[in-house]
Amino acid sequence: MAQSLQANGLRPADLAVAGVNGTVIFEWHDPAGYLELEVTAADRAEGRWVGKGSNAARTIVLARRV
Repeated sequence: MAQSLQANGLRPADLAVAGVNGTVIFEWHDPAGYLELEVTAADRAEGRWVGKGSNAARTIVLARRV
């Protein structure tokens, strides 16, 4: 999943941590907002985007074909 994100132009994550249930969580922070992606399988990630100054999160689901 990380290679696919990189190939599509997303810069490396600011932080990557292991989730408690075997997932991997990537976080990006920039002046526009905050993005968090939790990789739940080799071909699937679920995430949240919060724009700067917003109190609402937009849900993101990414899936790629392997």
